[in-house]
Amino acid sequence: MTRLVLPTFLQGQVTLEPPFSSLKQKIVQDETNIHHWDALFKAFQDKVDEDYDPKHPEKITDELKKSIHATFETLLLRFPYLSEHWRLWLVLEYKINGVESSIKVLEDSVQNHPFSLELWVDYISALISQYESAKSREKLQLIRAQYSRAIDLIGHQFSSHPLWDKVLDFEASIDPSSSEILHVYKQVTQIPLYQYAQYYKQFVEINKSFQVAELLDQDQLEHYVAKFGKTSLKELSLIEKHQIIDDYTYATFLKTQQAVNIKWAFESSITIHNFDLKTEKDTLASELTSWKTYLDHEIKQYELESNGAATIKPIISLFERCLIPHCLNSSIWLKYLAFLNKVTPEESKLEAMKPVYLRAITKFIPLNENFIRFNYARFLVSRNKFDEANDFLVDFIKFCSGSGSNATCYMKQPYIESVRSILQLWEKHLSNDSFTSLCIQIIEEYFTSRNEKKRVLDSQSEEEDIATKSFKTKLLQLINNEGVCLVVKFYLEHTGYSEDNVPKLREFYNKYSQEIAFKTSVFFWRYFMEFEGISQRDFANFETVFYYVRTQTQLPKLVIDSFVDLAYDIVCANFSEIFPSNSNLDTLLISKGSETSNSLLENQSARRTLANQNHSIKRGDDLRSSKQNISPVNKEEELLKITHKHIGSPGIFIESTPDITNKIMNEGDMIDLTDPRLTVPPYPSFKNVEKASLPIHYPNDN
Repeated sequence: MTRLVLPTFLQGQVTLEPPFSSLKQKIVQDETNIHHWDALFKAFQDKVDEDYDPKHPEKITDELKKSIHATFETLLLRFPYLSEHWRLWLVLEYKINGVESSIKVLEDSVQNHPFSLELWVDYISALISQYESAKSREKLQLIRAQYSRAIDLIGHQFSSHPLWDKVLDFEASIDPSSSEILHVYKQVTQIPLYQYAQYYKQFVEINKSFQVAELLDQDQLEHYVAKFGKTSLKELSLIEKHQIIDDYTYATFLKTQQAVNIKWAFESSITIHNFDLKTEKDTLASELTSWKTYLDHEIKQYELESNGAATIKPIISLFERCLIPHCLNSSIWLKYLAFLNKVTPEESKLEAMKPVYLRAITKFIPLNENFIRFNYARFLVSRNKFDEANDFLVDFIKFCSGSGSNATCYMKQPYIESVRSILQLWEKHLSNDSFTSLCIQIIEEYFTSRNEKKRVLDSQSEEEDIATKSFKTKLLQLINNEGVCLVVKFYLEHTGYSEDNVPKLREFYNKYSQEIAFKTSVFFWRYFMEFEGISQRDFANFETVFYYVRTQTQLPKLVIDSFVDLAYDIVCANFSEIFPSNSNLDTLLISKGSETSNSLLENQSARRTLANQNHSIKRGDDLRSSKQNISPVNKEEELLKITHKHIGSPGIFIESTPDITNKIMNEGDMIDLTDPRLTVPPYPSFKNVEKASLPIHYPNDN
């Protein structure tokens, strides 16, 4: 849910000199255009290079330092996988604040982008440089702790040899026969890497300097001892021990070589390894196919081998590699989570999957792709974390409603989806009666507060538990017209059409049908049309509902046309009951074509609806009603006059349009083409032709 929050100086609170001011304005206008950010970074870089003087560091002002820091921090908080921008920040930070600050940037970079090979190599290199300038036990322990973490995170990447080289060179400089360097070689020679042969050759040169018991585990030693016909390791000669070391090392090499050859078929088809905002979507999509094929192969191999948790690391590493260039693609995150769900023991699933979910939904997945967010809520419920799921959805509703601390606007579709998800959550959590009671309370208090301009929150049932009351209070603070329509949908679906509920449903309709919120609710009107016309077969009530739908709602014409079709089907199916009554529904059989027409001249219902809701007519009517002795105008006639003034673009009017003055077919007249007295009509004459070329006067924006 992370959004791009502009730093203070970009929001206009700090005045910047050219060229920063113009570049700042471009970013404000288009926050996600990486070219604008790069241009600003280039300007910062030029300014730092111009003012940089190791003897006079004060030339670079504190304001410039703060601006540089705020800019990088803002962009990289939103897009933490921009490794090149981390490295650019590192260079600038070194010039303006020195070595310690630049290392702090590197530390932040591997915290935020823990799967970047380049950033880890830079970070380990910086720590080693610090250690070599002033050696200490604490610094040595820090380096080993950090490179162990790096190996755990990225050591299985196919091209991670720069990291392994850095670690091996460092340990060799300290003690080439240490247990630490042996431990590193034992790891690297068993991982299928691009430079696997290099590490085999290096290890062969030093492996005899270690004891055989240090190289092999107990099971392997027992196998070789038995192979030489001995009963214990002590009975082996030095030559036999060396033979064991050579055989073990070569066997490891062959196994690694075979794995490398298999992987190379997939690795060779992948060309994009880093994330940026400049790569074309089509290019990423084509590579994504290769990644998915690669992942499917590795998962299948894991399932065939099934050697336990140790073999999961390479697949996790491959997923994380894939997610660097494709971090904005929810399908890969979902594939990753599905794999973790399949291979992780039940008791460990929350610990393993929750961080992945949170990383995806808070940092990467766009706000218009929310399936994974609602899937996270369902995952929490499946782990018996109902309260966490509820809090997450409430926070997301708050964010989408525009009232959250980081929210900047109302996002309708995510808001509706999140309200639906939280209602589904409580629907499963409560009994049917409790959930229905909760819904009707939310509906009543929402409309009461709207109509009385205040929140009425003191009518909770004493039977409600604290959690339900808290949920209702929070939702009432965040709900709007779209949200309450969803609550009504759940309420009506749970109430049903049973005979016991008929009075309750009609009371509900009479009480709330005039509310503005329902003027755009398709479900509300379809529900009551089907309730009266199909379930209850009360055609008087059905006619009332249908008339209101056609003349008073703000539904799209296509929706109203579908309601006309529904009403037509109901009338046809019940014609014998409707026809003897005084109902006007039977006219629908004749006027169905007019009721669905796009012409305002033919479609009387559409004309009446638009006339009642046209703001120009309403404003004129209000002005006339404020004056005495002025009779109201016919709204439908006014609408037709306004429509006639349109020139093909709604909202743009001209006073007069060209028209024919000697029409041969006036309204209601017909021409009989079989009449022998029929003569050739004169050429048409026109009026207002000269006004057609006059400049258009567009509506005043004010």
